[in-house]
Amino acid sequence: MRAKSLLLGVTALLTASVIGALPVAAEKGDQGTSAAAAAIVKDLAYGPNPRHRLDVYPAPAGQSLPIVVTLQNSAWVKGDKSGSGISQVNARLQEGGYVVISIDTRLATEQMDGVPMITADIERAVRWVVANGSRYGGQPDTISLLGGSAGAQLVALAGQLINAGSGQAGFVDGVIEMSGLMDFLAIFRPSGEPRPPDGTFPKQEIYLGCLPSTCTVQELKQPSPAWQIRAATCPAYLLINADAELTPLSQPQVMQQRLVASGCRSTMRVVPGSQHGLALFIQTQGDVFRFLASL
Repeated sequence: MRAKSLLLGVTALLTASVIGALPVAAEKGDQGTSAAAAAIVKDLAYGPNPRHRLDVYPAPAGQSLPIVVTLQNSAWVKGDKSGSGISQVNARLQEGGYVVISIDTRLATEQMDGVPMITADIERAVRWVVANGSRYGGQPDTISLLGGSAGAQLVALAGQLINAGSGQAGFVDGVIEMSGLMDFLAIFRPSGEPRPPDGTFPKQEIYLGCLPSTCTVQELKQPSPAWQIRAATCPAYLLINADAELTPLSQPQVMQQRLVASGCRSTMRVVPGSQHGLALFIQTQGDVFRFLASL
């Protein structure tokens, strides 16, 4: 068992659709969750801000199960854990044999950009999970992160930063990202092309706190998962994208290439169509459960 209690002393790091029916729990490796799902425990505080709240989908009585921390499709500036998309994903994960902890974080605004604020909140939430997850039947030494869209970028980044800050490979064991932006530099400064006009990506600009005309290279690399890979401490990754969706396929491709080049474990799953973010769960839940079971 990894000594994950070390995270309690780590300071905040620099640090998201309709879902179909889940295949049988054996798709995950069958944790034996035949009992009815335990009632959701809602709106527990993991920090002082009103947005520092989480919901726990506990294990059935007497069971001890791995933990998945989830983040909704937030667009960095809106949304919360009560949304139907993330709620249905959470329920399927719980049915499949996991303790699920669904978190809200502070949101980026024009007055307060999201870097490093939001990933610092994710790190704070993971510290809460380490300290309290066992109360709800969770295994604090087996933690994965899952997010869609902006939430995917955030968990992909947070997984790297949390592990690097703790000094432990496998503190966060795995990250599942669906349609996340992995490289802001490629979006704001496309190679061989002019920079996009200011206002082209309003939500990304609010999150970053800068415009295409003003962002420095460092400001674009700092929140980009593809530029924050630490070979010694990287978690395992499952990268999911549709081939004709909002997030260009080049984004997970560059992340996959850099992870593999760094010796990190990563699988990329590309599905047909234009669905985005957590909406991809319906097509890829088998991949998700197999990935989680392999950790």
